[in-house]
Amino acid sequence: KGERDALVARAEEFAASRYAVALHRGAGLPEGEREAVARELAGMLGLDVGFVLDSNLRVSASAFRKELLRETGKTFGRFDARMVGYDAGKLGGYPDYDASYNLIYGAYASTMNDYVRRSLGFESDLPYEILTGKVHPWNYDGFTNKFVNVAGDVASSVRTNRDLRYFIACGHYDLATPPAAIRHTLAHIELPDGARDRFEFGYYEGGHMMYTNVAALAALKRDLARFIGAR
Repeated sequence: KGERDALVARAEEFAASRYAVALHRGAGLPEGEREAVARELAGMLGLDVGFVLDSNLRVSASAFRKELLRETGKTFGRFDARMVGYDAGKLGGYPDYDASYNLIYGAYASTMNDYVRRSLGFESDLPYEILTGKVHPWNYDGFTNKFVNVAGDVASSVRTNRDLRYFIACGHYDLATPPAAIRHTLAHIELPDGARDRFEFGYYEGGHMMYTNVAALAALKRDLARFIGAR
């Protein structure tokens, strides 16, 4: 844990300084500096320097999940990087599937289908589906030709409601919404003085759904109970 936290702190410092500058300079980055940044990034990710350079210093989460364990034929999860899966072959740029999603899909779907019918008494022939493609096409009204970003809505909610507080639960092994990315987003929204104190973070030994780890579930429950009861 201590070693992991030290690496995370080092990676965040690197991402906010030398790495950010290198990406900003693009083709204007001198070759020597490019190689130095690639070596540092490769060391943190456990990848070959050549792979990082061939990726133009931009290793996506999906490429990382495929490349790190490529020689073994294994990949690891997007929702939870602790979960390991096996691809059909070693070639390709991305994993065949998300191991962390496949491991929980059956339990989630069957439990929810049982709950809504047995406990809630809701009767329907429709199955409960998780991350289904049947809801497409998505409605992007308000975000046409833009990426979806609700950070402005979060900032507005805090400015207009002085009693509103946010609790943000983060899993250490979440590659879908990494904790540092959340903090980066919140650092760039406009808020009144003192308003940032109304955001509280909790960090857990798990992934995107940290509550699949029983110990993390207990810790999350305690933190949420304290947060709700604080006012």
